[in-house]
Amino acid sequence: MGHETDFTIADFVADVRASTPSAAAELVVQTRREFDKHIADLRSALVEQIRYRIVVLHRRVHENAARRGFRRPLDLLRQQRQRADELTSRLAHGLRANIRHFAPPLHHRPHAASFPSIPYENCDAAPAS
Repeated sequence: MGHETDFTIADFVADVRASTPSAAAELVVQTRREFDKHIADLRSALVEQIRYRIVVLHRRVHENAARRGFRRPLDLLRQQRQRADELTSRLAHGLRANIRHFAPPLHHRPHAASFPSIPYENCDAAPAS
């Protein structure tokens, strides 16, 4: 009864128990220092990671800039345009050659007047009115 120590539920679930208010204050201050150090360590690690990432990306940009496609993009564009023009010319030449080869000469082509005229209404494919 008068000499027993009272315990609260918080005493049973707490990670740490301080015997006096001064001891509790010391624990809080120590915990705060540890927390502040942990935050500072995390900040330093984050800064280090950001610096590393910048170095890696900087190196990648310079490597890509040294590639042929980035050195002279206008020259490459001109070369591709010239190649497209050459291919277009070759295609046109080939089409003309095929037409000359497969089309009958003009003097062998029938004239439009030589075809008999067929009235439209006599055609099987006449649309229904």
